[in-house]
Amino acid sequence: MKLENVTKKYKEKLALKNINLTLERGSIVGLVGKNGAGKTTLMKIICGNIVHYEGTIETPNDSVIGYLIEHPKSYPNATGMYNLIYFSEIFMKKVDKEYIDFIIQSLKMNDYINKKVKTYSLGMKQRLGIAISLLKKPQYLILDEPTNGMDPEGALDVLNIVKSLGQQYNMGILISSHKLEDIEMVSDTIVYIEDGLIKNITDKEQIIQSGVIIISLSKDEVDYAHSLIKDDVKIVSVNEQHITIEYIEDYSFIIKKLAQHNIFPRNIEKKLYSLKDYYFNLSKKGRA
Repeated sequence: MKLENVTKKYKEKLALKNINLTLERGSIVGLVGKNGAGKTTLMKIICGNIVHYEGTIETPNDSVIGYLIEHPKSYPNATGMYNLIYFSEIFMKKVDKEYIDFIIQSLKMNDYINKKVKTYSLGMKQRLGIAISLLKKPQYLILDEPTNGMDPEGALDVLNIVKSLGQQYNMGILISSHKLEDIEMVSDTIVYIEDGLIKNITDKEQIIQSGVIIISLSKDEVDYAHSLIKDDVKIVSVNEQHITIEYIEDYSFIIKKLAQHNIFPRNIEKKLYSLKDYYFNLSKKGRA
């Protein structure tokens, strides 16, 4: 799926501007950004819930898109099973009971699938919403806050299931969540959107394998140590008792060089970045 220059306006307000994005089958793209950044609008356009916009979206012929956006759509006075059968008939014109049972088993819904939806917790309703989004055996799956209302264990369970099903059926998945740990867990690529613009697209591994090394020294050693290593590594910051350098896997050569000049750090701390660090760093840049 390829989006080119997708733009959306609501009267005078620009919700999305020149969005260019590719969603490959078999990949999981995490969409992050503040409330009002344009995430849900973008997802609705991809799903066809918003049809008036500028730009193009190209998908392979006969591609099917499943989605869960905002609140799960279901009939509260009916059972979960009734909802799955009903929407299966709507989407597919037939009921594949074996596949429905597979979804129920996969999402661990057996204990309550025959109970009325109005008795479900929010987390249970989210699982049902995900199940409904999978009924069409989609090539692309769009999930907006899929673990909303779930406890950490339930969220972890569902994310693992979604990732596994995505691999099994070679789905391209676009997922958005305010729980950045959810995005970090399942995504291959992270897309940061702000004020309707994509500001950054980064491989997740690049984020979590980056960070800093903080070298603690005595006050009178900092300047000399800085002069010794500044050409060998990327300096992030220097203060009275610390030199912070960009993360490198093997920094032993730095320690050896300092030792050759009788400088022995009091402490060396490695700090790897998380998606949360990445997000807040980009947010700060946006406010600067």
